[in-house]
Amino acid sequence: MPKDFYKILGVKKDASQSDIKKAYRKLALKYHPDKNVGNETEQKFKEITEAYNVLSSPDQRAQYDSGPIQGDLGDIFNDIFRGFGFDPFAGAKRRRQETRREVNNGDVLAQISINLEDVVYGCNKKVKIVHHIYCGSCKGNGHPESSPPEECRTCKGHGRVRVQQGFMTLTQTCPHCEGLGVTISRACLECAGMGAKREIDVISIKVPKGVPAGTKLRVSGMGDKVNSRMPAGDAYILVNFNKHDEFERDGLDLYSELEIPYSLAVLGGETTVATLWGDERISVPKSCKCNKVLSIRKKGLPASGKRTGDLFINILVDVPSDLPDDTLNIIKSLSSHGS
Repeated sequence: MPKDFYKILGVKKDASQSDIKKAYRKLALKYHPDKNVGNETEQKFKEITEAYNVLSSPDQRAQYDSGPIQGDLGDIFNDIFRGFGFDPFAGAKRRRQETRREVNNGDVLAQISINLEDVVYGCNKKVKIVHHIYCGSCKGNGHPESSPPEECRTCKGHGRVRVQQGFMTLTQTCPHCEGLGVTISRACLECAGMGAKREIDVISIKVPKGVPAGTKLRVSGMGDKVNSRMPAGDAYILVNFNKHDEFERDGLDLYSELEIPYSLAVLGGETTVATLWGDERISVPKSCKCNKVLSIRKKGLPASGKRTGDLFINILVDVPSDLPDDTLNIIKSLSSHGS
């Protein structure tokens, strides 16, 4: 009867990868042979490691959940071939033992949010990089030097297994060892047998002025570093824009509102308006109506090698309340003349 790996780790069948990892670490610390003496404890630790190796891999877990592998018919053919002095898997087994799987150092993604002022002037921002690094305790092997990998019991070191599907016998990558032909019986406690561990670094990056929203800034060598024989991956920093209290953005153009006194709207004149580039003087035409839009060229957002956007200002007229009687009489006299 096949082993119940979920029961061995004490988790439910729908447990998440995080729950499986936590359960394994807890049991590994409890039953690790370095902390306990006796064959029973060592066997328990091997069962825990075997269960974790299968359930921590999505592919192996799917294979395990789909049911046990049936390989009896394949073993019969294997015995027949060996009877003639030929091992059909000998070459594959030798290649598996002579080679080691190379793991690429992948790129990672992080995000920052900047203000619209930072687009105008540029800035330096601190960013948190989450990546995986080579485990120095086990030299990236996932196991101590004193406990080398053992030949996989499922595939007998071949890296492939036979699967019975109806009347057909097919070969596929061993779900237990993922084709390596070996398994780790005593995992490294530092990295839980993964050969790498999660690390968080905080770095400072320069954000150039004119950077568009959605830009990915590249930081060389700050990606994953799980394979010491290959160059480290890169980190890509996605740039987002914070919402501004005074300006709305549409591409490179900006939109704002300006409230002016009723007298300025009637008589016209100059007033000051705030921009991302500093205060600017603008002219308000006579008889300026509410919601009239004025513009100031090149006071929007800049873009590297492109035009600078414009600033559009929606005018709001402040109509005063509680006016004195003499002022109200003047307005009444104007209204009698159609003004």
